[in-house]
Amino acid sequence: MRTVVLFKMQVDEKNCRQKGSAPIRQIHRFFRNGFMASDIAEPLFSWDGAPLAEDAQKRMIDLRFEAAGVRIAGGVAGWIERDALIEGPCIAHLRAFSETVVLSSESPLSEVIERLGCSPRIFVTVFGAVGGIITRADLQKAPVRMWLFGLVTLVEENFSRLLKEHFPGDEWHQSLIQASLEGARRLHQERMRRNEHLELVDCLQFSDKGNILFQNEEIRLKLGFESRRRAKEVVHNLERLRNNLAHSQDIVGENLEIIVKLASQMDRVLDASSD
Repeated sequence: MRTVVLFKMQVDEKNCRQKGSAPIRQIHRFFRNGFMASDIAEPLFSWDGAPLAEDAQKRMIDLRFEAAGVRIAGGVAGWIERDALIEGPCIAHLRAFSETVVLSSESPLSEVIERLGCSPRIFVTVFGAVGGIITRADLQKAPVRMWLFGLVTLVEENFSRLLKEHFPGDEWHQSLIQASLEGARRLHQERMRRNEHLELVDCLQFSDKGNILFQNEEIRLKLGFESRRRAKEVVHNLERLRNNLAHSQDIVGENLEIIVKLASQMDRVLDASSD
């Protein structure tokens, strides 16, 4: 999927902006609706409310479940948390499904991620009844990684476009330390040798692009950053997320905050890529 999306972005970018044509709309549709809660949800393990809490807790430890459903009259009426089970029957520890932790199986991935920013788990409804669960660990799955990598790529491409618009020619060179400039030149020469026709600015590191842009207050404010410090911090986190995605590393432990921020600002990223 990443190859298809990047190919469309690189080949059709100019025509899309001139015509407002279908490829850009298709890319936007992919990010808004391409993946849903059902793509990463797991079935919710459940039992009736009669078993003792202690027995249920032992079983959940064996299965490595932190939460499970509780059935009443054949339907899942609520849930229990493993660490909260002390004594008595499971039903004594029943928790209701609040609106903040329940989503439809057709909910877009962006909404799933936003909810997981506030809760360690959400429950998923199928045909109107809770039947699935999504935890933060599920953000490691391939659909999420593909989706996130695509969004980060759009952010970086927008940085490149802004650099070319606001720093024509070699104007941006003076805003970059010599070591970073030399690194970009070496990469540019290598990619040209491989018959990849790119501009030098396209060979800058992600963080270097951001740091150049954020020296311009107008651009920084347009991108939603009130201070250079905060802007550099966000770009650093985005670059780290991108690297972790590219190398199949953990993306939740250190990156949850930036993942949630990226999901919450998805529409802004998509709109910027269409300017």
